[in-house]
Amino acid sequence: MSNEINPNSRPIVETLRELSRQDVEDFARLLPQLTNHSDTDLGVIETKLNRAVSAEDTAVMVIRDEQGRIQASATANICRIPTGEKQ
Repeated sequence: MSNEINPNSRPIVETLRELSRQDVEDFARLLPQLTNHSDTDLGVIETKLNRAVSAEDTAVMVIRDEQGRIQASATANICRIPTGEKQ
């Protein structure tokens, strides 16, 4: 399976509100591209993702392919500091 998005398809962009097992497996496939220190245990990945998805000031956005598999993600976070909110 290729990790590339088919240029002829329309990717689906969404903010995760809850996780499926497939979402966790997709992140497990993608995380090693970001760091050499990523944990491969699905339970650990699921716990960390659930924390991020359920956090009030965090949005986990994903791009899904035509099969609904996550091909890319971005996380936005609002930090409240004394001088105001920073994104």
